[in-house]
Amino acid sequence: MLRCLTGWIHLGEESPVYQMTAWYRFERAVYKIRTIIAMYREQIFRANRLLKTGVLLIALLAQAACNAERNLIPIDGSSATTA
Repeated sequence: MLRCLTGWIHLGEESPVYQMTAWYRFERAVYKIRTIIAMYREQIFRANRLLKTGVLLIALLAQAACNAERNLIPIDGSSATTA
């Protein structure tokens, strides 16, 4: 106990009562965040799926555009060359 008191005085920290109050506020904030996540869990997962689907769709469109560009036939009728 004496060591705790001397450490508290030496470090100039806030009182233990304040620390407990701050810890309590922190725990309440974490609880509120978890509650919000639990309430909107399905919407969060749905948005995440939509985001992943959108990224996949963009990647597929980019791949299709790249393939289409590679297979273009020149206007003058000469054979297409691949780089």
